[in-house]
Amino acid sequence: MNSSGNALPDAVSLATGAVSDEAYESVLVATLGTSDSEVNNYGEWTIDDGSGPAILDDMMFAFVPIVGNEYAVTGPLYYGFGAYKIQPRDENDVEGEGATATVDLTFNLDMSDVETSPDGVFLAGGGTFGSPGDNPMSDADGDDVWTITVTLPANLSTDYTFLNGNCPDWSCKESIGGQDCAVPPYNDRHIDLGEKRNSECLFCRLW
Repeated sequence: MNSSGNALPDAVSLATGAVSDEAYESVLVATLGTSDSEVNNYGEWTIDDGSGPAILDDMMFAFVPIVGNEYAVTGPLYYGFGAYKIQPRDENDVEGEGATATVDLTFNLDMSDVETSPDGVFLAGGGTFGSPGDNPMSDADGDDVWTITVTLPANLSTDYTFLNGNCPDWSCKESIGGQDCAVPPYNDRHIDLGEKRNSECLFCRLW
């Protein structure tokens, strides 16, 4: 080590189309462009200043842009899965109205002790997860543990519930009244999110 405590170099300003260049890998870069895509399932989105898209990723900081808004972004350039991606480090690296930190929340629901509806299992309610049928869960391996991953604003507090089937009148909603996990007024469940990815494993008795 030659020295320590030195100030970081300024970010290299680039056009969006110039970001995908091996010469800038691991370099702190900055660019400005208009959001032209929703966040995909891998936490990636793109901006474009007309010279070509630049990819942003959520390895260190997750956020949701408003498509059509302009953003100034800064971060080290990372290469992975065949693409160069800017990795904003925190909220200070994304400038633009509507940039919002998010959390990927995975619900895992064990239905092995109850008869599962042929229509499947659904996440709903709480003012966040909509109506019956809006959020179907999956059981890809057939072990009767049903799963869904949703992207939510960081630090959100919300209620939620599960439905055994797709019943528009909520008649197949889980019945957990009287248990510690039930909250008023509808005997739903409740969760308080932080700023990191979460996996919610459920132990409250169902139905």
